Amino acid sequence: MNEKFMDDLAKALVKQYKWCKAYRKECEKRGYSIKEIVRLVENDELGSLPSIGSNDWKRSRGLFKNLANTKVDGKWIVSSSTSGDPSYRWCTREDLVSVSKSCSMAFRKIPFADIGLVFSPPMRFLEESSKRFRIDDEETEMYALYPFRSALKTFEKAEFLYDPVEPKGKRVGQEGGPRFQFKSKLLADALKDAEKNGSTVVLGPSVLFLYPVIAQSSNERKYNFGNRIYVSTGAGGWNGRKGVARGEPVPKPTYVEALVDWLGISDPEKQIMDTYGTTENGKAQSGFYRHRWRDFVFDVGEDTKLLIVDPITKEPLGVGERGVPKFISPYGFEGSAGVVMEQEDDSMTVVSTFEDKTVKQYTHVSKLPKPTGFDSGDADGCAFDWLSMVSKRYFPAS
Repeated sequence: MNEKFMDDLAKALVKQYKWCKAYRKECEKRGYSIKEIVRLVENDELGSLPSIGSNDWKRSRGLFKNLANTKVDGKWIVSSSTSGDPSYRWCTREDLVSVSKSCSMAFRKIPFADIGLVFSPPMRFLEESSKRFRIDDEETEMYALYPFRSALKTFEKAEFLYDPVEPKGKRVGQEGGPRFQFKSKLLADALKDAEKNGSTVVLGPSVLFLYPVIAQSSNERKYNFGNRIYVSTGAGGWNGRKGVARGEPVPKPTYVEALVDWLGISDPEKQIMDTYGTTENGKAQSGFYRHRWRDFVFDVGEDTKLLIVDPITKEPLGVGERGVPKFISPYGFEGSAGVVMEQEDDSMTVVSTFEDKTVKQYTHVSKLPKPTGFDSGDADGCAFDWLSMVSKRYFPAS
């Protein structure tokens, strides 16, 4: 795989160098010709490869069109977004197949279940809300739909636990727009029946929807599922932020302990999982909770090589060190200049490495401070004002 990966990487970088003026400028700034870029790949000097910073895809930078190969057929994909400043990425059909494949690989760690209890509004609502943003009068699609669709394939039957209450004439994101009604009776009945019938269950995907429910439901009833239940979250929100909304951080050890107490989970290190991914990179990576790290430990997928680098020197870091992720992949970037990309707004810690010194596992993913000049008040960034929709005043009994 490694030899093929490196061959594909060299070809992808040559292609990106030719069509993307912004990437050529970055290479020239570093003193690299395309022949020297290929040589770096051949010599396994991946740390020296010039990269594009993830913030260049953000709307506030106004540079994302420079990173889009719109001469090929495709569509705009938009982040949901965690920072309140959405990213826009041009994707071909082949790019989106790559995204879907990566998401499916991330969810394979969880066995196929009988029922999925989905802490989210229905899929049709998410798909309609995804069309909120437009670029050059073209509809966009929200990146989060791709991991969401992959997650739905991990169980036989889905029960969506939030119903949108949509005031007439109001759309998502507008003042007085849709709010969500939590279906508490459906959750209680589904868990009761599954426990009685011996069914396997998956809960997910949003920690921002799930976490406020745990304490309330745990006080009403506790369960003893043992190894028949899994919790799989994603899309961030651990710091209490999603879009322009602000709330309290979700402490992961407390969250895990509460889930174990409520659901009677046998082994959280095999049953409680989180997924990491970004719109700019389009790669999903999953990992289970680890008591040693008091956090989730993520495995790097086969479609990606990862270096965690010092944010100042850009030098790759080793086990136990913390820095900024530099993702490298030749797959899924026909429409966007993301073959080598530094995820500037995230930081993470190296847990283990492969023989080639690229990262095998990582943990402690967190957001870095916003770029200088960013003003969340001007960033109409998120397709959903998530936290206001799940605040306790929207929890009427159903």
